[in-house]
Amino acid sequence: MIQPLPCGRTQPLDLAGVEVRILRDGPPKSGARLIGHFYSGRVSQRPVSGEEISIEGPSGTTVSTTDAQGIYDVNGLAPGRYKVRSMRDEIIVELKAGQIRKEDFYLR
Repeated sequence: MIQPLPCGRTQPLDLAGVEVRILRDGPPKSGARLIGHFYSGRVSQRPVSGEEISIEGPSGTTVSTTDAQGIYDVNGLAPGRYKVRSMRDEIIVELKAGQIRKEDFYLR
C-alpha cells in the first residue's frame, strides 16, 4: 500500500498557499523575501489570520499581519541578519539577495 506524505510538494491546496505564491511570483526583484504560515498548532495546522510578525534587521523593523489564509509575506528585505518574532516565538535568519526564505509559526 502506498501512503502520501506531506513533503511540501504534494500538500492539499489549502495548505500549499505559500508554495503556490512562491511559484507564481518567482524570485524577488530586489532584496530577499520572507514568507510563511501562522498556524493554530502543529497538529491541526489551521491558519490564523490577523497575527503580527515583527521582522527586525539592517533596514529597521517591519511588521507584517497574516492574511485570511494565515500567510505573512515580506518582499524587498535588504540582505543581512534578521530577528523574526511572533507573539510566542523568535528566530534568527540570515537572508541573501535574491533568496526566498519560508518560516512557519505556531500557536502553542
